[in-house]
Amino acid sequence: MAKKKYNPEKMTLEQFEERFKDEKTCIEEIERILWGDENGNVQIVSPYTGSTDVSRHSTIPGKYRDRTTRQWFSYKKGTFMENSNLKAKQWLRIIYEMVINVNGVSSYNLALRADCTQSTAWFARGRVLTAMQQNEDISVEGDIEADECYIGGIDHWRSDNRKESNAVEGTGQKMVVVGFKQRNGIIWAKHVPNADSTIVAEHIAPKLSGKCRFITDESPIYDMLDMNYTHLRVCHSKDQYVNGNVHVQGIEGFWGRLKKMIDCTYIAVSGYHLNRYIDEKVFQQNTNTISKKEKFELVLKRRGCRLRRVDLVQPGRDTIAFGPKAGQKVAGKRKNRFIA
Repeated sequence: MAKKKYNPEKMTLEQFEERFKDEKTCIEEIERILWGDENGNVQIVSPYTGSTDVSRHSTIPGKYRDRTTRQWFSYKKGTFMENSNLKAKQWLRIIYEMVINVNGVSSYNLALRADCTQSTAWFARGRVLTAMQQNEDISVEGDIEADECYIGGIDHWRSDNRKESNAVEGTGQKMVVVGFKQRNGIIWAKHVPNADSTIVAEHIAPKLSGKCRFITDESPIYDMLDMNYTHLRVCHSKDQYVNGNVHVQGIEGFWGRLKKMIDCTYIAVSGYHLNRYIDEKVFQQNTNTISKKEKFELVLKRRGCRLRRVDLVQPGRDTIAFGPKAGQKVAGKRKNRFIA
C-alpha cells in the first residue's frame, strides 16, 4: 500500500501542533505572517508611526519598542488580539478551529480546544470574525444571481412568554437576508430589516457594474433594476426553476448551507448577531478555492480590529455593572443583583 504524501497545505491537527509547538514558536510564526516578506525575512513595523526602526525586548518574546516615539507594543497591537490576556497559542488554536470547521464551531467546543472559559471563547470568536467581515466596497460583473431568504421561527409557533419578549425586541417574525452570487465569483449577503425595492437600491444596486446580467426570480422588489441592467427572471410560482442558463440555483444553494450551519451548529441566533454568522459563512464560501493553510494565514493578515465586550453584547440585555464579571450577562439567581 502506497504511503500517503505529506501535504503541508492541508493543515491537519497533527501539522498544527507540530508547527506551533510552544509559545515562542507561535509568536515567531505570527511575526512571519504579519511582517514577513516572500523570502521569509521579518521586518517589524510600528503600529504608531509605521516605522521599521523597532527594537525587541531582551527577555519578553513578542514585545517591541518604537525607537522613534519610545513606545512599547506587542504583536497583538492593531489586530483583533489587542488588549487580550489569551496566549498566542490559544489565539492560533481558535483561528484554526474557525477555519477548519466550515460549518462553524460553537463557543463551547472552542473553550474545550483552546483551554479557556466558554465566555472567553465566545468573546474571542467575535473578535476573530472582525477579520472575516465582508467588503462592502465591491463592484461585480458578469452573471449575478440575486435572491432573499428568511431565517428563524414565527410567533405562531412560540409560547406566549416568548412572543411577548420577541415583540419587545422587534424580532417576532423571521429575519430577512438578501444577497447575490457572482457565477464563478464571490458571494455577498446581509441581514436587512425587510425585503423591498428600497433595500435593493441601497445595498445591491451600488455593487453592480453596468456590464452585469442580473438574474432573479419573479419577486417584484428587483423591478427597479430593469432600466439599468439586463434583468432575466425565472418564475418559481409556475414551477420554472431553470431556463437554459437562467436560474438562481447558486445563491439558493448558499442559503441552504447557511441555514444548515445555523440549525446544526448554532441552533438559534438573534437578529443582532446574525450578520456575524453570515460573514463567517460568506468568508468560508469565498475562500473555498484556497488551502486551509492560506485561509488560516489570511485571517491573521487581515488583522481585524479590537472589539470590546460591551460592543459585542446586545444592547438592552441584563449585564453585571461592576466587579470581575462586569459586562457579562446576568443569569440564574443573580438576575436581581448588580444590573446595569
